[in-house]
Amino acid sequence: MFRVGVQGGAGGKGASNSYQDLPGGDTRHWRHVEFGTEDTAAMPFMRNALSDSISEVTNTFLTEYEKAIDRAIRRAAKRAASS
Repeated sequence: MFRVGVQGGAGGKGASNSYQDLPGGDTRHWRHVEFGTEDTAAMPFMRNALSDSISEVTNTFLTEYEKAIDRAIRRAAKRAASS
């Protein structure tokens, strides 16, 4: 599984209160900025960041996906050998 998002941006009940320890500070409300609310207009930054660096994002995804597939193959081979 791969996830893309804002570090510390999930927030919600039970979330850690150590937002000051994150490099970007308190990011719990990023969704309100990205998508807007009924009272404020959206100011997209995630979509712009993706479109500005799509090549780097794609290359990173492919590299990490290849590593994940290699790990899965090694685990499957190890299980098969121990059966």
